[in-house]
Amino acid sequence: MRRHEDEVQELLKRVREWFNASEQVEYYQREVKQGLTASEAWLLQSLPPQGKILDIGCGAGRASIEVARRGLDVVGVDVSPGLVDSARAAAVAAKVSAQFLCMEDGRTLPFSNSSFDAALAFKVYCYLPSQASRLTYLAEVFRVLRPGASLFLTSYIVPDDMFYSYVDDETHALTAALFDSLEPGDTFASGQGYVHWFTSAGLKEELSRSPFQLDLFQDDEEVGGNGLHRLVRLTSPPTS
Repeated sequence: MRRHEDEVQELLKRVREWFNASEQVEYYQREVKQGLTASEAWLLQSLPPQGKILDIGCGAGRASIEVARRGLDVVGVDVSPGLVDSARAAAVAAKVSAQFLCMEDGRTLPFSNSSFDAALAFKVYCYLPSQASRLTYLAEVFRVLRPGASLFLTSYIVPDDMFYSYVDDETHALTAALFDSLEPGDTFASGQGYVHWFTSAGLKEELSRSPFQLDLFQDDEEVGGNGLHRLVRLTSPPTS
């Protein structure tokens, strides 16, 4: 049996390779043109009017570019070199200033303590394997945010009664058999990549274990979404 951390590293490698595949890079390049969704724009109404913003899992720069257009100082990070290169090109084309960096693992961010006034994590939380790793990730984001700053997070969710239908049986089972430490909700898209599906209650419960204060947990359908995402604001308590 492999150590848990070895399996986490292997799953993270699968995620990096998946998002660096040409079809994924091309998909997110096309997505840049769509800008923020209505629900994302609603969530970011409380983004600070100035300061330094970290976009974690920036993809091809879709959210980073929109935030940079507001005059904010944006740093985007992603595990896919292809997406980071695309984000840089997209920012140049949009004539905005933003910095983009490639990272190996979101559990270790290459920034000093209290470096940012806010952070974004749009539809990326589910690609971190194991609850322990996800909570380490949240603690790391907490570290690089200034006291009182917020993490704006969106995550896919599945209905309770369809939780297990998102496992794509045969191809999933073949890949899952390679790992001993998978959790309920862990799955593989047609045997590729890795994703952890959350129910709404499961996501809320897990986020409540982070060092952040959970300020907002909103069904996106109520603000122009499709009901398949939760909009979250997690805030670092201000220093007393």
